[in-house]
Amino acid sequence: MSHGWGGSEASVLSEKEGMSTTIAMENVMPVNLDYRPLFNERSSYGAFLLPGLLALILQQTLLIGLCESVAGERQRSRLSEWLGSGISNGIWGKGLFYLILFSSYGFFFLNVNYKLLNLPMRGNGLELSLLLLLFIVTLIPMAQFIGSLLKSQLLCLQMMAFSTYPIFLITGYSWPFESLPLVLQWLSNLLPTTPFIVLYTAIVQSGASLWDNPSVLLHLILLFAFYSTICFVRLRYLAGKEL
Repeated sequence: MSHGWGGSEASVLSEKEGMSTTIAMENVMPVNLDYRPLFNERSSYGAFLLPGLLALILQQTLLIGLCESVAGERQRSRLSEWLGSGISNGIWGKGLFYLILFSSYGFFFLNVNYKLLNLPMRGNGLELSLLLLLFIVTLIPMAQFIGSLLKSQLLCLQMMAFSTYPIFLITGYSWPFESLPLVLQWLSNLLPTTPFIVLYTAIVQSGASLWDNPSVLLHLILLFAFYSTICFVRLRYLAGKEL
């Protein structure tokens, strides 16, 4: 406020000295500020936070639902019944429902929530859909592996509900990934959320292409292979043990 009054007083004094208003203002403010936000036009925290938060909500609801479903199979000793037609058939038979459901939810929040909240969307819709589909497909075996480690649906719900905030903190979305301790960086790299958030925010906020970050995309694909493998091995072991 003091700068504003100082500029006005200087302009008035210059005009009293015989200068025109335009020349007086140029003497007072020789350089004008040209402020142009690149990715966040409104410079609001919500426009930065909400896209990642919506993706995190989608992830956690999928993890909670599918983890509880698998934990319930163990709790009721029905693994052999569920996996009787084959381990892969059991994994993707159960996972197909969640794939369809959460793909629909992802389509909803990208097309409805973004418009209602007036969030920026600069990327290609098809590429973003492919990324979201790969993300959900990676979460499915991860959720089933975590659920297979627990025998109680209640314990599974409590664990996955309380994991939301730590996951959000270590994925590098709330502060720079490089600032995290090395142990947390390794742990974060095991979460599909970490590479997904990098690609997702680049597409949505910067208008980047899905193929502009091949190493990050490969990271997400490798996590899909990793969780598919350990989920298959774990469920085959549990099914054989139950039989």
